[in-house]
Amino acid sequence: MFGVKFHGIEPANPGTAECFSLIEKPLNHKVTWMMSKFSSFNPGKAHQSNEFVVGTRKWRLEVHPRGYMDEKDKSFSVYLSAEGFVNNAPMTKTYAKFKLRVLDQVSWNHVEESGLSWFDAEPSDQSGFADFMPLGKLNEPYLVKDKLYVGVEFEVVSTTYYC
Repeated sequence: MFGVKFHGIEPANPGTAECFSLIEKPLNHKVTWMMSKFSSFNPGKAHQSNEFVVGTRKWRLEVHPRGYMDEKDKSFSVYLSAEGFVNNAPMTKTYAKFKLRVLDQVSWNHVEESGLSWFDAEPSDQSGFADFMPLGKLNEPYLVKDKLYVGVEFEVVSTTYYC
């Protein structure tokens, strides 16, 4: 935690100021989404995981099975989406340093991309990779028995709280 002390200025009343901190490897810093019956997913549509909480923010993983934007029909696209906030948390931008992964179910040679972003306070701000992995690579050892695992690991996340 860091801060600045100003002399000659009255301190804020408790609970009216915002404190900012960066947390390394926060609670629940690794989340894995198992997509069963992956072949039944609509390939032209975005698909989202259930919501999960890391820090004071709610998050989702989002995939585009046949790519997104310029990578349409070329790549498997993966994104981290910042959603709402936990109760009573200030709605402010959130910094996250993270790794997105598609898990290798056979030899553990995962496909991984690192990212960092300031996520807006508004829901559904996202960061990720349209070109996460070529579609031709999205078979065994990643897609096994019609199951695909996509994960995120938060290395650092910011939290803001009233103090």
